[in-house]
Amino acid sequence: MALISGNPNLRLKIYDEEFSAIRGFIKATTSSLYGISAFVIHFGLLNMVNMLISSAIVRKREFALLQAVGMTNQQLIVMITHNNDTARLADRIVRIEDAGDYRKDA
Repeated sequence: MALISGNPNLRLKIYDEEFSAIRGFIKATTSSLYGISAFVIHFGLLNMVNMLISSAIVRKREFALLQAVGMTNQQLIVMITHNNDTARLADRIVRIEDAGDYRKDA
């Protein structure tokens, strides 16, 4: 101790002080990252809800326009069913092709 205190160019660093400084830095960094992550997730969820609401409004207007030009309720139901069946078939095709890709990797 006397050697260190006698020389102005030397400084004694204690492990606990350095460790607590590093721990504080890590805590501040993780808190910041959690905050940024929460903001991004919140923003993404709001965008997804906005997109779903906009899609529903556009689809509702589309159905109203089709009915205004003479489409009956029965024809509308058939069209919606056909659209859903087509989307379901496309989804299954994609899933089968994806499953085939995974089997090749194994």
